[in-house]
Amino acid sequence: MSFSPASERGTSSAPVSGARGHGAAVEFRHVTKRYGAGADAVAVVDNLSLVVGAGELCVLVGPSGCGKTTTLRMVNRLVEPTEGQVLIDGRDVATEDATALRRRIGYVIQQTGLFPHQTVAQNVATVPRLLGWPAARITERVDELLALVGLDPGRVRQRYPAELSGGERQRVGVARAMAAEPVVLLMDEPFGAVDPIVRERLQDELQRLHRTLGTTIIFVTHDVDEAIKLGDRVAVFQVGGRLAQYAPPAELLARPASKFVARFVGSDRALKLLTLLTVADAPLRDASTVPGDTPDAPLVALDRTTTLNDALSAILGSAVGAAVVVDEAGRQQGILTLDAIGTALRAATGDSHAAPVGAVCEPLSEAGGRLPRDAPGDAPNPASPTVGSKP
Repeated sequence: MSFSPASERGTSSAPVSGARGHGAAVEFRHVTKRYGAGADAVAVVDNLSLVVGAGELCVLVGPSGCGKTTTLRMVNRLVEPTEGQVLIDGRDVATEDATALRRRIGYVIQQTGLFPHQTVAQNVATVPRLLGWPAARITERVDELLALVGLDPGRVRQRYPAELSGGERQRVGVARAMAAEPVVLLMDEPFGAVDPIVRERLQDELQRLHRTLGTTIIFVTHDVDEAIKLGDRVAVFQVGGRLAQYAPPAELLARPASKFVARFVGSDRALKLLTLLTVADAPLRDASTVPGDTPDAPLVALDRTTTLNDALSAILGSAVGAAVVVDEAGRQQGILTLDAIGTALRAATGDSHAAPVGAVCEPLSEAGGRLPRDAPGDAPNPASPTVGSKP
């Protein structure tokens, strides 16, 4: 990841009002960006219209050359649109001074771009120092941000970038981008250069930061799994800079708008959808049907926040072929079966003709003691809420 020194907010620390806290709404209104002139002009973004709500994490995803990064850079005017408007909280960014605009927008790219001759603390303090913040306020803000991104200030404050791991440098890059409390954070494939284990940890950290701060984040990636995991909404672009679909992840997987989107999100989109649904989305059988817990057939216990993907994995590995759902006090709430997972999946996709998960997975779970699948007349647990919401 890298940080643009001009990409931070001014000296005022008052949060911008928004639906979820510090974030600002971002709108693309019939935006087109062309390179070249006349008959040779090529559109890299073509008549784009979408709104990122205040405090949302919006992911732009698509194949190489589809205009994702160009779209991102039009927010802070590193790229100017040929036609249309980009607005932040209803104000056209073209009417603002570019430097002033960038002072309230964080910008993070794939390579950290930390200054190698400066300590971690000096790197994070770059923009507050340029803005003339008092020394005590800068020190307090640096330590606050390092802790927020999961680093021990006492351990890393005086270290240099070369003394940090790749994941730690990425975290410092995010801290520097957040130093002056930006109303919008732009992230261009920030985790693309780290290994899968570190990448997953950084994704989890970003989700935690987003929940904590409520900053509006526009995040570019080519990885559809990353987009589905992180996004409140996902914008799928196709080559030529055209928006193919803009929707919450569950809707994108359940109801792709075109063959292109369906191919892009993958033929395993039903399994991906299970990562967005939870046990709370599935109908449960009566808890009185729970068999005894024995060494030969131990019961798997889940709670309502467990994803159906994890629940499916647990059930397939269980000798019983089902799981007990318990509340926070450990009280049994009901039984989750393979067919119940299938019911939740069909409800989310609106496909009443899809094969039951139990029928598909049955050959993998032929251990003794498996509970019979739900009969057609089994009633869903009335406590189960509507399916399809992202946990």
